[in-house]
Amino acid sequence: MVLRVGSFLPCNVTGYFNGHPFIERELIRRKVHYHQDDNRFLSVSDPQALPAAADRLSGQSLQQRLEHWTFLRGPKFSVKERSLCGGLRRFYAVSQVEYGRNFIFKRSWPLQSIFRRSCELGVYLLSADRIAQLFGQRLTRRFKGKVQTVVERIQHGHHVLRTYGRNSFLKAYEKASTFLRLELVRNNVKDFGRRKTLRYWNERRTCSQQVTQRWTETQAQHLNVHGQLDLVARLAKPVIQGHTKVAGIKLEHTRLMRLMELRLQKAKGNLRTWTTVKLQRTLLDQFSLKPSDYTLTQLRYDLRKLRLHGLIERIPHTYRYRFHSHGLKQALLMVQLRRRIYGPLAFALLRHRPSQQHSPDSQFERAYFKID
Repeated sequence: MVLRVGSFLPCNVTGYFNGHPFIERELIRRKVHYHQDDNRFLSVSDPQALPAAADRLSGQSLQQRLEHWTFLRGPKFSVKERSLCGGLRRFYAVSQVEYGRNFIFKRSWPLQSIFRRSCELGVYLLSADRIAQLFGQRLTRRFKGKVQTVVERIQHGHHVLRTYGRNSFLKAYEKASTFLRLELVRNNVKDFGRRKTLRYWNERRTCSQQVTQRWTETQAQHLNVHGQLDLVARLAKPVIQGHTKVAGIKLEHTRLMRLMELRLQKAKGNLRTWTTVKLQRTLLDQFSLKPSDYTLTQLRYDLRKLRLHGLIERIPHTYRYRFHSHGLKQALLMVQLRRRIYGPLAFALLRHRPSQQHSPDSQFERAYFKID
């Protein structure tokens, strides 16, 4: 705590208090091991002890600390002096309070994608009516203060999303690449219908929790975004098995694309009862290939490649394979990307321009024609 004492009447005393050192002292007192970096708790041996330590910060404990240090460092007046100066006494009120809520991520890339999208949607969708609902206010003609949402510090590459409501604002930003911090800064606690004395500290904290909770629920409604996953680049990387390097899976590998397409067509059927010989025969018949074009050795190598990349797995006690749940989705995405999107668009762009008088029959083909 930092204490600033005025040197002239009425000798105003201002205290600046940080809740993180208070929580740290509480954890030390209860012998709870923790790891802290700046004002972030990265790990705690007892997770339940961390919110319990924060809940022990009350208005009564704050007033006790203020009374103690004000008596030691502040000016002292006798009874006669207090009566001559109009009855001097100590009175403590909250002028500004900040309440923070942290969302912790294991990795940085989903946080960056989600927060950037949150900034874009926040600027567009957080209107004045929605902001008033977040802060629990009513928009009237007598409403004073700012009601807006802005994105700051764009030039520094460290975005800060601010939502202003009267004399308070919500601030969301990234911290140390894995923390998404939401802070409610209240410059005038009377805006929320609460008194300024320390007696109403718990009610003030409950109100702050409700405001931040409404903000997160609103963002969850606005936000339907996933982190970026470059699946094509990941599958293209080689896999090491023992002392052998197995090449990756790429869109230009026609053999693998044909094999995955065939397995996708028969994924719901009796594919798991097929042998490699029957699988080769079906693949040759479907794509009009000669046996020399696709041998059994090449088929076994391709199956091994799909297995090492996690797309398929071997059924126990057999020599047959089946798709993983994620492998089925990856194979479907790769095949559709090549056959329906990447291949037709590249052909239309580089080899053949569709006729302007052409009228496709299906809605899907009309969409391609419109893109061209």
